[in-house]
Amino acid sequence: MRLGDALHFMQGRVFHSRHQPVKNSFKYPVSYFAVPLSKLEQFDRGWFFGFNRKALISLYSKDYGARGKQSNRQWVESFLDKGNIQLDGGEIVLLAMPRCLGYVFNPVCFWLCFDQQEQLKAVITEVNNTFGETHIYLCSKATSETINKQDELEAKKVFHVSPFFSMAGDYRFRFDIDEEKISIAINYYSDQGQCLLSTGLLGSLRTDSNAARMHTLVHAPLVSITSMAQICWQALKLRVKGLPWIAKPPQTTPNYSATGACSNKKVELNT
Repeated sequence: MRLGDALHFMQGRVFHSRHQPVKNSFKYPVSYFAVPLSKLEQFDRGWFFGFNRKALISLYSKDYGARGKQSNRQWVESFLDKGNIQLDGGEIVLLAMPRCLGYVFNPVCFWLCFDQQEQLKAVITEVNNTFGETHIYLCSKATSETINKQDELEAKKVFHVSPFFSMAGDYRFRFDIDEEKISIAINYYSDQGQCLLSTGLLGSLRTDSNAARMHTLVHAPLVSITSMAQICWQALKLRVKGLPWIAKPPQTTPNYSATGACSNKKVELNT
C-alpha cells in the first residue's frame, strides 16, 4: 500500500556519529507515524489513536507545523510556494513521533510532499531544539524535479541545536523513501568540507493493523520518554570528554531556509 494511502507505523532507530574534534557514536530506537494529511481525521479511533484529543497515542496540531494557527496543508503549501513547487493535488505525509501517554519531544519531523504521480518533490524538515525553538529547512531540487535517493541537498547551518557545535558549516540531506522503509541522512560539514557529524533515521513501515498496533504499544511509550534522556546523557558524555559548551545565540529570523546545489561529496549512511 502506498505511503499516501494509509496510516503507517515506523519502528526504527536514530544514529549519531560525531567525528571531530572527539569521536562519539550512539543509537536509540524510535517510533514514528507516517500520516497522510488528507486522511488524518479518518484515523481518529477510540482509545488507541486520537487526533487533537487524549488517547494512548495521539497527534495534536499544536505540536507541529502551523501549531494550530491554520491548516497544516496551507502551512506546508506556503513554504512550497517559496520554492515554486507545485504538487497539483498530491499528498502530504507527516512523519513524526506521536504523543504517548501525553508526552512528546520531536527533535525533527518531516513533511513529505508528493505529486499526483507519488513522486517526492520536497521535504519540509522541521527541526526543534531543547530551547523550544524551531527552524524549517525546505529540501528540494532547484528545478523542482523528483528527489531521488542519490540526491544530496545542502543548506547553510543557521539554527542552534547542539551546544557543542558552532553555527559555521552546512547540512547535507538525503532521502530514500518508499512504502516499505524510511532512510534519511542529515550530515553536518564544516566550512572546510570536513564531515563533523553523521546522523540518520532508519526504519521499516507497517500499515495500520492489529499486529502493527500491538508492536507500537510495546515500543512507543518507552521511546517517547527515553529520547530526551538519551540527548541529556550524550551531552554529559561530551562534557566529560572535554568539549566546551557553546552558548546559544539568538535565533535567526525568519526561521526558514532552503537547500541549494550540493558540492560533490559522497555521504555514507552507515549503521
